[in-house]
Amino acid sequence: FLADEKVTKGEMEEYRKLAGTPWKVGIVHMDEAGLRRVRKPIIIDTRLERYVNHSVTVLKIEEDTHGTLVWVGDPLAGVTPTRMDKFLANWWKTGVVMYKESPFEDNDAK
Repeated sequence: FLADEKVTKGEMEEYRKLAGTPWKVGIVHMDEAGLRRVRKPIIIDTRLERYVNHSVTVLKIEEDTHGTLVWVGDPLAGVTPTRMDKFLANWWKTGVVMYKESPFEDNDAK
């Protein structure tokens, strides 16, 4: 699930900064179930307009009386809740996450 085959120059710099620490940074490819399980916050790309991507941070996911809400930290709009269906329609199904053992909360060694 981590994209190791092509690492950008920026990613290599992040890997170097974390060398010698227990922390890792990776690009995680996931579906909705993976998004619910992945550590947060996670930086993701969304489709802002037809040919324009926009990076936001998923802070948490919660259920309420209106369904599932994805709480997003958006540099343009601040911290806002977004309905899961709307979020999924614009999300590219990848994210950048920082973790120690696993990017997914339920896979950590206890």
